[in-house]
Amino acid sequence: MAGWIGDTLAMYGRVGRRAAELLVRNVALVVPAILLLEVVFLGRVILAPLGLLGGFIYVIAQYAALSAVLTFTSEAIRTGKVRAAEVGPAFGTYLSDLISVGFVVFGLQLIASLAFQSIPPLYFFVMVVILVFFNAAPELVSIGRLNATEVLSASWQFIGVYWVEWFPPNLLLTLAVLGAALIAPGGPLGPLAAVVASPALAFLMLVRALLFQELTTSTRRGRAFRRDAAR
Repeated sequence: MAGWIGDTLAMYGRVGRRAAELLVRNVALVVPAILLLEVVFLGRVILAPLGLLGGFIYVIAQYAALSAVLTFTSEAIRTGKVRAAEVGPAFGTYLSDLISVGFVVFGLQLIASLAFQSIPPLYFFVMVVILVFFNAAPELVSIGRLNATEVLSASWQFIGVYWVEWFPPNLLLTLAVLGAALIAPGGPLGPLAAVVASPALAFLMLVRALLFQELTTSTRRGRAFRRDAAR
């Protein structure tokens, strides 16, 4: 157990250092992060008067901005360089894939709502399970290049195997993003919240992608061998 903990912490250290290096060299990564956070924090309020149409636009805008974030993240890891001028085309890179995945997840949530909403504890449990087991879907779309059906199946398998290593840094860095937004002037619903929280979000997405690569291209036994070889 002690060896596994040490190996996992060493992996977090490698991933964190690499993510920090990429973010420092590619400040443009914060541009799509700002856009995504602006949509998340302000989009619903701005589009609410449009009713159902506003809700549709809000969802599409979220997926488009997430596509840009994933594009910049994967490009930074692959080539080591991204430019803010490339953010426009990045909106469409993974848009159709994300919409397909989102549609399937929405369908599962709708089924859970119809089946279990009269039993709140069970409904809450099922919704959490859906969110947990499909948590790696963005990386499977951008790095794995899988279609919607394959993504959901692969995410379920990935989380089932690697949930212990996957969630600690994800939860901590997600809290960092939310914390940065809360302390921003005007709070999370202010226009500056996205700017303040964007570096934390860009770092989170880099860590997620790099950690995904580490976990899917190595094994626990391989990380133990690396530790023994370094002695």
